[in-house]
Amino acid sequence: MKQKISPSLLRKHIYCKRTTWFEQVMMVPPYPAKDKKVSRGKTIYEQIAPDDKSNLRYNQGVTQYYREPQLSTKDGALYGWIDELWMFSDGSLCPTDYYYAEKPAKERHENDHIRMYAYAWMTADTFGQPVHKAALIYTKPKLSVDLITIEADFMEQIKASAAEIDEITRQNILPPATTQKRKCNDCPYKDLCTQY
Repeated sequence: MKQKISPSLLRKHIYCKRTTWFEQVMMVPPYPAKDKKVSRGKTIYEQIAPDDKSNLRYNQGVTQYYREPQLSTKDGALYGWIDELWMFSDGSLCPTDYYYAEKPAKERHENDHIRMYAYAWMTADTFGQPVHKAALIYTKPKLSVDLITIEADFMEQIKASAAEIDEITRQNILPPATTQKRKCNDCPYKDLCTQY
């Protein structure tokens, strides 16, 4: 049976592979406090007026939507839930996540990009329908849509990273740490890591 992977774990692995070893092999928990921004984002989603969400879907050409579907890859290794799943007139699906943040003025954060690709992979495997886009809905100061085009090359990188997590966990491999030292500053494992 493959190692169970959440989009959050996949994101952290791509950020620094050594976090996978600390968390999944050595079983050292990360910060115990739940991410307040994620929790608040869920609350914000519930507070958004139904008409506002309906208008947003209409403006994007959504013909049908599902609320909080459970998703997984075919092998069951990657799993998770998404706020909404949109369907367009061509039958393609679009995983959609509401995010308590302002839309970036320039490029979106890499973490958001990785997370939505993970949801796109799971959506395609769960429903067997094409997924060409993923949507991030920023809720500050008002609803703003960021559509992400799903590209095959980057999706292959996501899948390769999931395979790496499984290999590290099964074989107890200590992977190299990130070479970008600035990433270490906020890492919960920096006091245990020889890289820091």
